[in-house]
Amino acid sequence: MKIKNLTRVAAPMALVLGLSACTGEGGAGGGGEYTPASNITYLVGFQAGGGTDLAARKTAEILEGNGIVDANFRIQNTTGGVGLSAAKALVQAGDENTVMQMVDIPSWVVSEGAGVELADFYPVGQVANNTLVTAVPQESPFESMNDLFAAIENGDDVRIGLGTGIDHLEAAKWVEAAEQSGLDRQNLNFVPSAQGVGPMVPELISGRIDALMIVPALAEEHVKANNIKAISVGSDERLDQFPNVPTLKEQGLDMTFYRPQGLVLNSQASDSAKEFWEDALKKVTETEEWAEFAESNGYIAEYKGHDEYLTWMETELEEYEEYYNSLQ
Repeated sequence: MKIKNLTRVAAPMALVLGLSACTGEGGAGGGGEYTPASNITYLVGFQAGGGTDLAARKTAEILEGNGIVDANFRIQNTTGGVGLSAAKALVQAGDENTVMQMVDIPSWVVSEGAGVELADFYPVGQVANNTLVTAVPQESPFESMNDLFAAIENGDDVRIGLGTGIDHLEAAKWVEAAEQSGLDRQNLNFVPSAQGVGPMVPELISGRIDALMIVPALAEEHVKANNIKAISVGSDERLDQFPNVPTLKEQGLDMTFYRPQGLVLNSQASDSAKEFWEDALKKVTETEEWAEFAESNGYIAEYKGHDEYLTWMETELEEYEEYYNSLQ
């Protein structure tokens, strides 16, 4: 794969946020009925104002404001390592009052130097799902993924923007799509970013990159402004915001690309604490406030309990690990 740097390549992905708290109820795994601490610190693995941060703040607002959890929530943005710093804070806290909302998969667990592994976490549940829209400049000749891959096969210089580095899940999905289309991954010309997808959008609009995967809400804004056009969605079915844009499957690619948000607890927490947070999280997803937030931000209203969420995470991690190892 050819790489052009607009910014430096980032470490492995996984937008992460988390809840962290001090408690007088004892540490993880303690006996008796679990009661949350009076003050909960909600760790967010990314800067304030981003999608992950806003989701965390809305979750905390509903948990506290609706009386689901009798506690005060304080948001603390703990950035670094594409969410890894927040994940380490969760593990280091070591108590059952620390929870973490995770976006995508915890891809950094496949790296030997991460210092954390999947067994350190207890996935409480998924609060909502999301997907990505493949967008191209408004004046692009590409009308479909097939057009884009045909151009690459013909030797055209098609610059594919990434919101992170080539060791991110996003790059892995591009490789999967290309290989299903009969292309060699070495023909993909990635332009990675270490600063997220935000700085890449102007590059797409200007035509300095030729394709970029972005969240539906952001894509919708720029499609309406005639800055870009959408050529595919990564969901199983077409999105309400883009009824005329085909899915990857409709274009002959046997794949999807989902980016769910969910809460994760320290795996050493007691059964009582796990049950408490599972119940609290489900109640959040049943409120009108959450439904309105999800709709306005382009999320797919889809709740998953612990077992289903963990199964999804394990499956995606297995596929991602195969890609990650191929880069070594």
